[in-house]
Amino acid sequence: MLLIHLIKFIHVLFAIGLLGTVIYCFGMTRKITVPSEQKNASLSRLKKSMLIASFFAALTGTALIYPKHYTFHTHWIQAAIGLLASFSIAILCLHKLKSRWQWLALCTILTLILVAIIHDAVMKQTFF
Repeated sequence: MLLIHLIKFIHVLFAIGLLGTVIYCFGMTRKITVPSEQKNASLSRLKKSMLIASFFAALTGTALIYPKHYTFHTHWIQAAIGLLASFSIAILCLHKLKSRWQWLALCTILTLILVAIIHDAVMKQTFF
C-alpha cells in the first residue's frame, strides 16, 4: 500500500512539474526576439524537460491503473492517454513556431490539454 502512495505522490509531482514547464512556456513568449542560437538552446531544454516530465507522468499513471482497480478500457483513462499523446505531439512542434502569437496559441492549447487531463483524473469522467 505504501508503494502505491509513493507512486501516486511521484505522479503528482511530475504532473505539477509538467504544468510548471507549460507556464514557463508562456514566459518564453517574451524571448521570441532573442538571437536564434540562444533561442534554440532554451527551446531544447524546454522540450526535453516537458517530454521527460510527460513520459514519467504517463509511466507512473500507467503503474497506478491496475492497483487502483481500473482498466485501460476506462473512458477517462483512454481520454487521458489520447490527450497526453496529443500533448507530446504539440511539444514536438515548438521549434517550428516563429511569432509570439503562435507561441501563445500553442501554450494555451498545452494548458487546456493539461487541464482536461487533470479534470478527467480528478472527476473520473471525461468532458465528452
